Amino acid sequence: MATERVHIGVDVSKCSLDVFIPGEKEIKVANKPAAIRRLVRRIKAKDPSAMFCCESTGGYERTLLDVCREEGQPVCLLNALQVRRYAEHRGVLEKTDRIDARLISLAADDKKPEPLTHPSDRQRKLKELWTLRSQLAGDRESARNRLEHLREKEGSAAVDAVVAVYDEQIARLERLCREAAAEDEAAASLLKRFQLVKGVGPVTALAMVALMPELLTLDDKKLAKLAGLAPLCDQSGAMDGPRHIRKGRGLVRRSLYFAAVTASAHNKILRAVFRRLLDAGKPPKVAIVALMRKLLCLLRHIAQNPDFVPAEA
Repeated sequence: MATERVHIGVDVSKCSLDVFIPGEKEIKVANKPAAIRRLVRRIKAKDPSAMFCCESTGGYERTLLDVCREEGQPVCLLNALQVRRYAEHRGVLEKTDRIDARLISLAADDKKPEPLTHPSDRQRKLKELWTLRSQLAGDRESARNRLEHLREKEGSAAVDAVVAVYDEQIARLERLCREAAAEDEAAASLLKRFQLVKGVGPVTALAMVALMPELLTLDDKKLAKLAGLAPLCDQSGAMDGPRHIRKGRGLVRRSLYFAAVTASAHNKILRAVFRRLLDAGKPPKVAIVALMRKLLCLLRHIAQNPDFVPAEA
C-alpha cells in the first residue's frame, strides 16, 4: 500500500506564513523568499514528497509557490470557500491563522489534491499582463461613466485626460502580450487559428491564449466548468429548478461573451444555433451562454487538433 502523502497546511498573510506540519508544533515564518526557502529545504530533506497546501490570497501566496517551484517541492492551491465549508463540517467555527493552517492540512488529507502544475515563465507573464490590462479597462469604463454627470468643461477635460492615459497603457499592455505570445511558436499559431472562427477577434484570441492554457489538455466538460459555463442543476425531491452557471474564470467568460454576441449576428453556423434556441423559447441570455460554451469547445478542438480548420461561416 502506498504511503499517504503528508500535507503541510500554510495560511498565508501579507507578512507571514502560519505553517501546520502534521506531528510537529505549528510555526510562523516570514513571507520572504529566504525564510520560506529554509523551511522548504528542511521539509524536503525530511520528506521530498510532502506537499505544501495553501489558499489563493490575491498574490501573497506567490512567494511560496515560486520557492516550491524552484526547489522542486510539490505545492497545491485549495479553494478558500471549500476549506471554510470543510471547517464548518467538522464543527470548527473559530477562525485564526493557526486554526486555518491546520484545517488546510486536514482538508487536503480529505480531498487529496493533485500538485500544482507550474506555468512557464511566458505563461505567467502573459496572464499577469492580460489581467492587468483587463483591470485597467474596467477602470477606464468607470472613468467614462463619470462624464454623464459632469456639466463643467474643466471636469470633462480632466476625465478625458485620464481616459487617454488608460487608452495608452491598455494598448501598450496588449502589444506586450502579443509580443510575448509571438515568442512561442505554438502560442503564435493558436492566435492565428482562433481568429479563423468568425466572431473571435484578436482581443478574444489573446485572452484565451493568456488565460486558458488548459485548452491544450482538458476535455469540453472540464473546460466548461473551469470557465464557469457549465449549467449546474438545482434539484431536490419533486423540485427541479432552473440550471445556472456560477464561479469559474470571469475574465474568460467576459471575453467569450463579446465573441458570442458577435457570432450570434455574423457567424452563419452559430447564428443558426442561436436562432434555434430562441425559437425553442430560451431567453436570449441563456442562448448567448450556450454560444459561449460552443465557442469554448470549438477553440479547444482547434487547440488540440493542429490540422483542424473550422468551417467558413
